[in-house]
Amino acid sequence: PVYESVRDLVNMQAQAKWCILVESASNFLNAGISAKAVFNLLHYLQVLSVQSGYCLAAGVHAESILSECPDGEDEEASFLVKRLLHRCDVHINVSALKSGLHQRVHGHLRIDWPKRSSAAVAACTPSIERHFKVLDRTVTVFAKGTSSAVL
Repeated sequence: PVYESVRDLVNMQAQAKWCILVESASNFLNAGISAKAVFNLLHYLQVLSVQSGYCLAAGVHAESILSECPDGEDEEASFLVKRLLHRCDVHINVSALKSGLHQRVHGHLRIDWPKRSSAAVAACTPSIERHFKVLDRTVTVFAKGTSSAVL
């Protein structure tokens, strides 16, 4: 029913530009839905977005899931995370600083493009690593080592 509802809404608003956002695919697992069903839903939404020229953005708390269950205790969550990481066009990893909380830098941001078709393309589009600071209503993103605390 979720896919049909989204599809019907997208078809009714064909002239509009859409970005289908799934804030946390992990929440479906917490609601008792199987990882395979969640993966299939996201796959169908991805096909819909490609056919319609829209964007699909799905969040998953991959690092926390994989670090909590390194030996595969939670097979459902591990299955979902690994499948989504394999299927994604862009992987954005947001994490806290490894050195701990800092007043002027709140975290680390890494952007990867895992579906590179060749070594030449991989060389042209390297991973991007940045630091960020969360403010009242915005986020400031800056190159590593350029915070005023470092300079």
